[in-house]
Amino acid sequence: MNTKLWKQLLPLAVSGAILLYLFRHIDIRMCFNAMLTANVSLYIPSLIALILITFLLDTQNLAETLKHFHYPLSWKNAFTLRGVTYLIMTIDYSVGMGVLIYYLKNHLGIPVMRSTGLMTFFNGITQKALVYMAIIG
Repeated sequence: MNTKLWKQLLPLAVSGAILLYLFRHIDIRMCFNAMLTANVSLYIPSLIALILITFLLDTQNLAETLKHFHYPLSWKNAFTLRGVTYLIMTIDYSVGMGVLIYYLKNHLGIPVMRSTGLMTFFNGITQKALVYMAIIG
């Protein structure tokens, strides 16, 4: 079998096997009942608040990280930049990071290698914050 075709089919086969396993071991009626009896009036506002708070903290994190390395970016510009990249990152995370690097190069004059390092540092801070939040619960 062609190696390229194999690399394309293997992830689909693994995903299909996982879904098959889940649907065989989870009672779908219980899942639907749980969704129907969930307190959506509490869940949706809580979810929106959590997403908004995370977005605002991430924006502040970006602005402060760049300021720490002597590349000042106003909070307003960081807010706009994170808004655009959040939308792009839902499609492809690496493309979203690429957009951030492109912006840093063209608007702040930061060389590509340095901005890549900055985004790696920024990503590390974000991952560490996620670990702390997971530990807290």
